[in-house]
Amino acid sequence: MFFKYIRSRKPAKHPVGPLDDRDTKGALKDNKVIAEKLNEFFASVFMAEVVREIPKPEPSFEYFEGVNKHVVKGDPVDIVYLDFQKAFDKVPHQRLLRKLSCHGIRGKILSWIENWLKGREQRVGINGKFSEWRGVTSGVPQGSVLGPILFNLFINDLEKGVNSDVTKFADDTKLLKIVKTTADCEELQKDLTKLSDWATKWQIKFNVENVK
Repeated sequence: MFFKYIRSRKPAKHPVGPLDDRDTKGALKDNKVIAEKLNEFFASVFMAEVVREIPKPEPSFEYFEGVNKHVVKGDPVDIVYLDFQKAFDKVPHQRLLRKLSCHGIRGKILSWIENWLKGREQRVGINGKFSEWRGVTSGVPQGSVLGPILFNLFINDLEKGVNSDVTKFADDTKLLKIVKTTADCEELQKDLTKLSDWATKWQIKFNVENVK
């Protein structure tokens, strides 16, 4: 199950209304039933073959098993380890919602997610002194089950147009390419440039210090 409940300590600024049950055509009021309906929806998004091919996470052992096969063959393999800078804190809400809409998540489901993300505030406190409250316009709530799912959807198109093999797991990304010639090196550099351009477009940064 992806998640159990969507709760908030504060009332919604813009209520989106109840979630409708397609079977009974009535509004759902019980939190547990609502959670089950939302869970069914997200399960269908991740499991349906027709929906925009959201890739399943690839376990690390499978990735390195593939690398080992190239090494055994004697192929020179270059691997670039990438890491997003404060990934879960930097996801812009408006761009995330746009991507969710492109994935077919619309209507009341999208409104629920938008209401869950927006209206949050934060401040800094040091030695009993506090700054003013400021609105939070980016980031997916950490400690939630839905947060990582939203992040995975946000970076789902990261490797679009990239010729090298790309493996993603949460905020860690690996770029792999067999490099035998100068042209291969240039191609790998082009792929890195494409990833950098993607990050700039979607307002999320790679942690350069952790790139290896």
